[in-house]
Amino acid sequence: MQKKEKDDLQTQLSQYGLSLAQYQYVISASPATWNPMSFNVTELGIDPTVISGSKAICHRYGFPYTLFEQQDATYANGLNAEKGVYVNNVIPNNTKDLNKYNKFFKAAENNAKIVGNYLKVAALQEDALLEAQAAKAQNDSLLLEYDNNLITRNMWLTARGYDTIGPDGDKYKKDEVKPMAERPIAETDTTEELPGTGTEQNQEEA
Repeated sequence: MQKKEKDDLQTQLSQYGLSLAQYQYVISASPATWNPMSFNVTELGIDPTVISGSKAICHRYGFPYTLFEQQDATYANGLNAEKGVYVNNVIPNNTKDLNKYNKFFKAAENNAKIVGNYLKVAALQEDALLEAQAAKAQNDSLLLEYDNNLITRNMWLTARGYDTIGPDGDKYKKDEVKPMAERPIAETDTTEELPGTGTEQNQEEA
């Protein structure tokens, strides 16, 4: 910057100030905040301004400020916040990306599908455990109904969200044909004379 430019800039700046002889209003083409440099750090409000900006950025990207701050957060709050990141941000955005990949690589035309796997995400393990427990409870209830001839195998499979197994699955338990190994064996009276053994003839000859 040349000396003349410096002098001009200094002259313009000297016109602004807090005295009556100076301009106390600044016209700007962009939003601006005026902080007198005589204020200390607390009065300037630098920290609240930075925090406010950080929170705005986190909110825009769907990222909990609790995780960004990494302090003054309990374990439960931190875990819920981390779970929220995956549920509301990571998984939906990743799903959109994977849909584009499937379309680009023509996965459907090749009987394939590119999907994301979140089974090992620690924040989602609690939900996975609850889902497994709920599935087991539902399956035990359906087994009880099936054993009491209230539902068929296909009804059972449909309730669990699985494909049916055809006409054989439409039978109730009491109507199903048992395997040979499970059928009762008829008892034979060994004292009854078997035809063709010649037992009677031997007794007459005697």
